[in-house]
Amino acid sequence: MLRTSSLFTLVSAVATTVLFSCSGNGNTTLDASADKGAGGAFAGGGSKADALPISCGGYLGPNAGGGRVATPDGPFTQVSISIYLSAHACGVRPDYSVLCWGSTNDRATLSPTDLYQSVSAGVGYNCGVKVDGTVGCWGSGGVDMTPPPGVFTQVSAGRGAACAIRDDGTLACWGNNGDGQGKPPSGAFHAVSCGVDFACGMRTTGTLACWGNNTYGQSSAPAGNYVAVAAGGIFACALKTDHTATCWGSTDSSLQKPPADAFQSISAGESHICGLRADGRVICWGEWSDCLTMAPAFTFASVAAGGGESCALTADGTPYCWGYGFPP
Repeated sequence: MLRTSSLFTLVSAVATTVLFSCSGNGNTTLDASADKGAGGAFAGGGSKADALPISCGGYLGPNAGGGRVATPDGPFTQVSISIYLSAHACGVRPDYSVLCWGSTNDRATLSPTDLYQSVSAGVGYNCGVKVDGTVGCWGSGGVDMTPPPGVFTQVSAGRGAACAIRDDGTLACWGNNGDGQGKPPSGAFHAVSCGVDFACGMRTTGTLACWGNNTYGQSSAPAGNYVAVAAGGIFACALKTDHTATCWGSTDSSLQKPPADAFQSISAGESHICGLRADGRVICWGEWSDCLTMAPAFTFASVAAGGGESCALTADGTPYCWGYGFPP
């Protein structure tokens, strides 16, 4: 069932003072227990009554009234958000069912009837790995998004193209190939991430490979060994063996200079990125407003960044989302 009331009561049950972590120009906190300006407004246009999530001009954040598209109640085991012009998100339930939500104008918000172990929200479409290891896609990515047959361990949906890792570690990509994003390199891979017209993968050796559009150097992966990779709009980031982040592509300094924190995982949106620290705190940075880089100061188990929103899951699968939200 979709929540139609504010998450503030849920926040209050966790702590009387709610803090938000802000990265990009240094890490600061916002106290959600006190009014910030006239009417109790927070930076980015949020209000005290809507302390979680922060709502920003344009499309308001999810979870309650005012034209906002509500975020579903948990629990979820995984959540994914469309990376570009974010209009929808999908989550996997503990019973392997998938629920998608967002703009009613986005056909990708239709939820499939098959059972999935993981899901990836693309631009206008979604793909997921079913419980039997095959890949299913739905929605409309502007091109034929019919996945190849076979057994896969992971799938990533980007703008107009998706890639998946077969059970032997090799890659398969399908959809648009206008920038070469549909022709992955050979070899065995441990992870793959599709961005906007390009993709990156981490080989089983720990080295990186990127392919597709390289206008901003986003497909020029750095040398060295890594433990994670995430492709965004026109940039990508990876975690080094010491779990600190390095980013390349976009020349925006807020993306090129990630915080010095060590992360256990990262997720890239269109113009921002979020990392999950070992202590469960989420830190985000990027070139958009503070709306996207302010994460609730709770302990989380996973995080997903999208085009205009980010979501994190607590250990019990409860979703917390912040940013611009989805249009109705």
